[in-house]
Order: sequence, then structure tokens, then C-alpha cells
Amino acid sequence: MGLVSALQFPYRESREGFWGEQTSTLNWCEEDYNISYYCAEVVNTLTNLVFMWLGLKGLRDVISFGHSRVFILVFLGYMVVGLGSMAFHTTLKYEMQLADELPMIYTVCIMAFATFGYKRPAKDQALIAAGLVGLAVFITVYYLYAQNPVFHQVAYGLLTFSTVCRGFYVMEHDLRPQLKQRNPEETNWYMRKMYTLAVSGIGMFLAGFFIWNIDNIFCRRLTAGKNQILLPWSVVLEGHGWWHILTGLGGTLAARRLAVKTRLLTGEPSIPHDTLACVAQQLFGWQGDGVHARLGAFPERSTCATQVQLCRAGEWH
Repeated sequence: MGLVSALQFPYRESREGFWGEQTSTLNWCEEDYNISYYCAEVVNTLTNLVFMWLGLKGLRDVISFGHSRVFILVFLGYMVVGLGSMAFHTTLKYEMQLADELPMIYTVCIMAFATFGYKRPAKDQALIAAGLVGLAVFITVYYLYAQNPVFHQVAYGLLTFSTVCRGFYVMEHDLRPQLKQRNPEETNWYMRKMYTLAVSGIGMFLAGFFIWNIDNIFCRRLTAGKNQILLPWSVVLEGHGWWHILTGLGGTLAARRLAVKTRLLTGEPSIPHDTLACVAQQLFGWQGDGVHARLGAFPERSTCATQVQLCRAGEWH
């Protein structure tokens, strides 16, 4: 306890900040300007760096392994959400709140297109894209008019839920039969890995949502506890920051699962000796002895690149 007490330091007494009065329709449990004069919510701002880190990793691997270009848009959207959220929590201005919330809708719409547009004719894909664009425009216009955060939260939740459900349907209706046809012995192994990614991502989202609610409901008690514990230890009680971290990890797992599923479904006809093990090596670093995709972790790039080259040369089985 002596060491802990020695490392404690208090919050700022003044609550005045560089960005002036709050104009956003939302404010979170982290007290405004309690750490820095220049940043309204320091913890809620910095925890958005997880979106930047995982977004960059996702872009790197989409490009390295030649996945569908739609996933470039997904991970770019992921990073835009992180930047917008950082701007919102730094300033607590309404314009920056929109920069946080609206890209969430647009990014999940891109993921919905990748999910619902799979194996559809070009005409149907165009209709799905037009429908999602129209939906995004409607949500944007109505939200700007109503300025009701609950509407945004419900719209985002329903879009995410429908995309996840469609993803599970495709896994069972399309992916499992294709895997059985190509290599029955490895089907269960691949499906287990896919469901591990899915359940892990959903679990992180739900854990983040649970903490988000605890942070809102018990804010006064948590604030009293933070003022007792003091910095830097009190940051662990910033529930909205944990929401950022857990949804960031859950979101990137969802995006990677979608990319993996699409790659397994489409196969890789340009690769000689097109076995499942060969395709798996290109799924963000998967190997036959396990999955390296958990929480965005990957094998060494040189090792992975060498194996992909061997795979394309027909020497990796």
C-alpha cells in the first residue's frame, strides 16, 4: 500500500477546459477536464488508439494477402470511427459527436454489404448497395433532425445484429457444405475455428456493452471510488474506455471472420495444389496447428510471407 500511495496523484481541481462548454448531446462518466486542460476525457480519448492500431493491422493484412477490396473500406472505416471518437471525447462538441457516431453506421453498412452481397449477381449486389446507401442516408438525416442518441444506438445495434445473423446463416448454409465437398476431414476443424472467432467477437461486444451500462448506471459510485483511488490507478474504473477496447477487439474479430469466410468460400483457384491448408495460410496467417488471428496477433511477417510464396509456387501442402 505504501508504494501505491506513493504513486498516487490527484485530479485537477479546476474543471475548465480549452474547448469550452459541452455542446454534445452525450457525456460520459469520466469527469470533464479532470486530467488535462486540453482534453475533456483523456481516458476515453486514448483508448480509441486501439481502433487505429487494429485498423492499420487489418489494412496491412488485407493488402498483403490480396483479400477483397471491400475489406480495405471496412478497416479504413474502422480507423475513421477511432479518429472521430477521439475528436468527440477530446472536445465534447456536437460536430465531433457526429464524426464519431455516423461513421459507425457507415462502417457496419459496408460489412453488411460484404455479408448480404456474397454470391449475388452483379445486379443484386447493386440493389443491396443502393439499399444500404439509402438506409445510411435515412439514418443520417433523421438523426440530424431528431438528435436522439437512443435512435442511433438502436439503429447501430439492429444493423450489427442482422449482419451477424446473416453471417452465421452463410457459414452453415454455404461454407460448411463447400468445405465438406472439398475436404470432409478438415471441415470440423475449420468450422470450429470460425465459430471461435465469432463467439470471441460477440463475447467481447457483450462484455463491453455490459461495462458500458454499469458505467452509466453506477456513475456516481464509480466517480466516488475514482476520487478515493486517484490517478493512475483510477483509470481502470473508466468503463467507457473499456467499451472502446472491447468493442475494438470484437469489431476487428468480426471483420477478420468475414474476410476469412469469404476467402474460404471463394477459394483460390490461382494457387497450384489448392488444398485447404494452402488456402488457410493466406487467411491472415492461419496455420494447420492453430489460429494466429486471435486479438489481431499474427506470426512473423517474414515467416508468413515465405509460406505464402511456397503456397503459390505449389510447394506448401
